[in-house]
Amino acid sequence: MSENVQMELVRNLVPIITAIGVIVIGVWGIPKLNGMAKTAEKTHTLVNSGYQAQLEIAAIALRRLAAITNEPEDALAAVKAEKLLQDHIGRQKIVDANDPQFGRD
Repeated sequence: MSENVQMELVRNLVPIITAIGVIVIGVWGIPKLNGMAKTAEKTHTLVNSGYQAQLEIAAIALRRLAAITNEPEDALAAVKAEKLLQDHIGRQKIVDANDPQFGRD
C-alpha cells in the first residue's frame, strides 16, 4: 500500500474514529477508554512489527530474485523494497525515541 493511499485512508478514518471516541467516552467513561487506548497501542506495535517483517522478507526475496534473473525490473523492485524497509525503520526509530517504553519520556 503506497504512502499516499495510507495517508488518504487515515484522513478518511479520522472523523469516524473521533465520533466513536465521543460515543465511547459517553458510554464507558475514561477508565474504560484508558484500557482501550493501551490495547490499541499494543495492537499498533504488533502491526508495525508484522509490517516490518513483511518488508524484510520482501527485500530479501526481491534481492535474490534480481540476482538470479539479472532483469532490470527485478533489480528496481529490489531497490524499492529496500527503500520501503529503510523508510519504515527510520520512521519507527522516531516513534520509539519518543516512547517512554523505549527509554525516553
